[in-house]
Formats: sequence, C-alpha cells, structure tokens
Amino acid sequence: MKYVQAYADRHGRQRYYYRRPGFPRVALTGEPGSKAFAEAYEAAANQAPRRIGEDRVAHGTFSWLIVQYYDSAAYGGLRDITRRTYRNVLERFRVAWGDVPVKAMTPARLDALLEATDKNLITVRKVLRLILKLAVRREAFQPGVARPLPEPVSKPCRGERLSVLRL
Repeated sequence: MKYVQAYADRHGRQRYYYRRPGFPRVALTGEPGSKAFAEAYEAAANQAPRRIGEDRVAHGTFSWLIVQYYDSAAYGGLRDITRRTYRNVLERFRVAWGDVPVKAMTPARLDALLEATDKNLITVRKVLRLILKLAVRREAFQPGVARPLPEPVSKPCRGERLSVLRL
C-alpha cells in the first residue's frame, strides 16, 4: 500500500504507520487486509496536510501573519524573483518584530520600525501593506488602530527627484 511503513519494534511486534510527505505520521491499527486497518488507512489518507512551522509561532503575532502570507494565493501567484525579494524583507522584519502581536502595532511603533529600516524603504512599506491587509482579512488587525502606510512611490522619471514619503 502507498505511504505505509512497516517495521518490527523492539519487542518483535509488527507496526504500521501511514507516512506521507507533508502529513503527520499516523499509527495504523490492525493487520493489513483487516477492516480496522482499512478504516485507519482511509482516515489517515483523508486528513488535512500539516502546515510547516505552524506549531512554532504564536497565533496573532507578526510571525504567524508572515506564515499566513506565505501560504496565501497572493504570495504563491508572484514571480520567483518577487517572492524572493518579499521573503528577504519579511524574514528581516520577522527577526526584529516577529514576536510582537499584530494588534499591538501602533503609529509610534510603526514609525520606529520604518526609521530603523536601512534597506529599501519603498519595498518594506509595500510588503508591510500587503501583510497588514491580510491581517485585516484574517481579523487579526483593525485598520483604525494604526495609521495606514503611505503608498509606495513609483520610480522617478528622468530629471525627477525621488520622494521617499508620499503622505
């Protein structure tokens, strides 16, 4: 049978496990061919896949929100280079702010975050806006609590100066 691992334990008893990549390992009861084994196999095959890293982040924190964003269709639909850029920004953000609850983001904290950012401020704002919109959809954040992030500035045309903030 597919995804069934069989081995003899230290007492010589034959054990069977359902082991499918991305799914939790499940002990199968009964002997192969029995009704109990077939029911256990069917239940293991129909379970939901395990989300990687789900048990290592606290619900409602920025780390949790970043995991949610990585699993979203919006992130999956991006080109590889864009995903790599966004992931770099989000992982740097997660190191500094990952344990902070999303609901605790205030305008003062947001200003401190943006002032501490020394890399590509426009991309940081763009990615933060994306994950905060996701937080609103997942009801982990209320838009009135923190002021909305300014829109990113497009690339300057020839002869124009780049204004970092558009308020």
